[in-house]
Amino acid sequence: MHNNKPSENAFFGTHLSTPLVLLHIGRIEMNADWNFQNLCSPFLRIYYVEHGQAEVFIHNKTYQLTPGHIYMIPPFTRHSDQCNGPFTHYYLHILDQQIQKNNIYEQNNFPFEIKANAYDLDLFKRLVELNPDCFLKHSIPSTYDNSQTIMQVVQRFNQHTAKELYEMEAIMMMLVSRFYRQAVSVNETNDNRVLQVQQYILQHISESLSLEELAEMVGVCKDSLIRIFKRETGMTPVEFILNKRIEKAQIALLTQASSIHDIAIQLGFGNQSYFASLFKRMMGITPLQYRKQNQL
Repeated sequence: MHNNKPSENAFFGTHLSTPLVLLHIGRIEMNADWNFQNLCSPFLRIYYVEHGQAEVFIHNKTYQLTPGHIYMIPPFTRHSDQCNGPFTHYYLHILDQQIQKNNIYEQNNFPFEIKANAYDLDLFKRLVELNPDCFLKHSIPSTYDNSQTIMQVVQRFNQHTAKELYEMEAIMMMLVSRFYRQAVSVNETNDNRVLQVQQYILQHISESLSLEELAEMVGVCKDSLIRIFKRETGMTPVEFILNKRIEKAQIALLTQASSIHDIAIQLGFGNQSYFASLFKRMMGITPLQYRKQNQL
């Protein structure tokens, strides 16, 4: 007798590649020891607060964390944490691989706080159930927020079955979408030509980008594009391209084992020397120093 039951791979393929990677999930009880300064991670953080209170400082603004709410800190957001007493919360760290192509966290201002609904806690608990070994062994950020550990965790995550990956991504998407629903676009320009060029650049950031071709795409000459783009965004198209490539380079240096030369080529810099020179000018340190600073 033939078994006509479709296999898992028939539905999901031999390997399911998900844009969202779960790095850490767990519940932790702190007592005046959730105090960390100047954090800036390549992954996003989502918290569900059960008991107690804490504070997060972002861009010179203080936010209170209170029970019955969920909170999100987007990737590469510099912040500090502080609590002066008991503080029990669920934490979720997500590496968004889609950030390399379409960075919704740069294109939108996300709310920091949302009142939890009846299902949010269940979503956290289900992720814990699916990932019983993904809790933080140590709460000190330097022990988990470094390129070596992140790459190891990504490899572990990809060992899940396709069905598990599918469910976990759905849950993470639901939690992120709670904040995305209330996000406000940061595009202050109403000029569709500038928006079209920005979108094209983000979608083809690793490719060779010609000002002439970008200008032709929106029906203006090169000089007009530069003038319009500068007026609407405060920078030239070339400056915009270089800023975005350096941002992608930071993510790649922290999350990939690729050589600096390969990252330079991957992001369209042409050669390692130019990439290293530009990176140091914009970041103050070389790509190698940046990578070493974020490793144990």
